[in-house]
Amino acid sequence: MDTNYLISILFLLLGVSVIIRNYEFKKYSSFFWFCDFAPFLFAIGFFLNNIQFLKAIISVGMIGQIIAIFNVLPFRIAKWNKDKTSYRTFYIFSDILLHLTTIIVLVLTFSFPPEIESIKYSFFILIVMFFATIIFTPKAENVNTIYYSEINSKDKKTRFKLPFHTVLWVFYGLIVVSITYLIQYLLYLYL
Repeated sequence: MDTNYLISILFLLLGVSVIIRNYEFKKYSSFFWFCDFAPFLFAIGFFLNNIQFLKAIISVGMIGQIIAIFNVLPFRIAKWNKDKTSYRTFYIFSDILLHLTTIIVLVLTFSFPPEIESIKYSFFILIVMFFATIIFTPKAENVNTIYYSEINSKDKKTRFKLPFHTVLWVFYGLIVVSITYLIQYLLYLYL
């Protein structure tokens, strides 16, 4: 079996764990979070052996996933320590893997240079995310930080809005994509 097909199947299995987790906890709008649907995109990218599509997904989500690893996961792990049920263990394990997907794929693809095509894919992904989030998720859940950004601290959540946050969300996303694209290019050049 080709390695890409095997990797694709592993990402599909991770995606299935997301489906189980979200249905179990009745968190249906969570399906629209980038981290929750990224495993399916990665599975498609590996199945089609489309490196630039994989690079695009990394560019869209890596910085957000790194922030989530340090900002969101510690609070979820703290909740898990209070309620160590098998469901919570599954939830935390699934969450940790989800928030590492872009890093895992970056490690698997850093030997390939990102090309302009990946930025085009990234723009398309951002547009679809934006409209799907606006149309299908409640504003109060702030899925994909469309309405404001949020930083968790020990005692509270701090919200802040960039100027015209929602209107310019895709533009801000393209700035993040450009930074991550550059990081990928530098890794390709120097590793």
